[in-house]
Amino acid sequence: VAIAALFGLTRRLDAYYAALVVPSLFVTLCIDYLGKNFLPVYARARAQSAETASEVTSTVVTIVGLVASVVAISLSLASESVFGFLLPGFDRADLSLVSSYFWIMAPAMVLTAVTTFHEYVCQHDEQYTRIAAIVASQPVANLVAIVGLGPFLGEYALAIGYTAGQTVTFVLMMRQAHYRYRPRITVRSEWEKPIFTNSAIVMGSGLFVRTRGLIGNFLAPLIGDGAIAALHFGYRLIEPLERTAFSGVRMLMFSRTARLVVEDNSRELVRLYRLGLNPSFLLLTPLLWWLVLESELVIGLLFQRGAFDAAMTAVVALTLVGFAPSIMFAGVNSILSNAFYAMGRIAVPALIMPIGTLVYLAIAPAVYQPLGVLGLALAPTAVHVTVFLILLFVL
Repeated sequence: VAIAALFGLTRRLDAYYAALVVPSLFVTLCIDYLGKNFLPVYARARAQSAETASEVTSTVVTIVGLVASVVAISLSLASESVFGFLLPGFDRADLSLVSSYFWIMAPAMVLTAVTTFHEYVCQHDEQYTRIAAIVASQPVANLVAIVGLGPFLGEYALAIGYTAGQTVTFVLMMRQAHYRYRPRITVRSEWEKPIFTNSAIVMGSGLFVRTRGLIGNFLAPLIGDGAIAALHFGYRLIEPLERTAFSGVRMLMFSRTARLVVEDNSRELVRLYRLGLNPSFLLLTPLLWWLVLESELVIGLLFQRGAFDAAMTAVVALTLVGFAPSIMFAGVNSILSNAFYAMGRIAVPALIMPIGTLVYLAIAPAVYQPLGVLGLALAPTAVHVTVFLILLFVL
């Protein structure tokens, strides 16, 4: 809401969201693949001894931090060339602006990658309330930067706020994670090696899955100025619903699943997933249906002020209609995929998730011209529904 009021829907705002795609892609790979393979191994190590768990965590954090630093520096140096390839609808001045934003946000890639593993340590210890409070500090710091610096620095305040928020989260989560850190790069076959080898197996398919965001950014500028920003506004408006409904359930079920797998308690696993999935649909379906019916009213009340006018309201309302169903299925899919990671059946999500991207590749290029932003918002919904049906059947 603050971003919309200050900046509206412009190409400069498109540039910020385009720059955000690359660090988001890198961090998502760490969260979805390295992190999910880390927790089951950490649970086994913690069952053996606190010292073993500290050694495993120290090794993973050290290696991931070093790799993230190299990637951040390399991408920063090559940013204009990289974004020139990814954003054919941007001219030279736009690409220069995207590169400037990325330079500001690049350090956050390292911080966020490490924070991921500290969060899983806290999650294993079932510190769910503290995790939620720490994660909430990131958007709060971001909002302070946007409101305080936006009138003076323009859209640069967005990039500064992003890095500031990730820094605050990194410091707080590091203080909360109870393990003894010592720099280590020793990869043992029993502990660290399965984390990296399993992650390598699924990262290839995971990278293919995450190209959906790159494809969306590729197509959106061809629709018109502000299209990338409109898609982000629509998604960010309903993303808190997914977090509210699923974050606690996802954390609890993942850590409990990892423990139950170690105990070989299949009966309790069945009961856990029955209890976890059914209320998710019952809670979100009525609310999302109402948001679809009243999308323009909701967007108008929240956004239509300052630089954000009625025409922009109509555009963002279309993205809300397209994205709304995907929120529910995306949340449920994350719960289902975590089950396979906890069980060590990493081949299941590795094979199923790319199917969703093939669905996106078939739909998005066909609908973005006739339907505009609505088409690009509906394409992810089709993906999540397809993946949900397959995951549920396999589970």
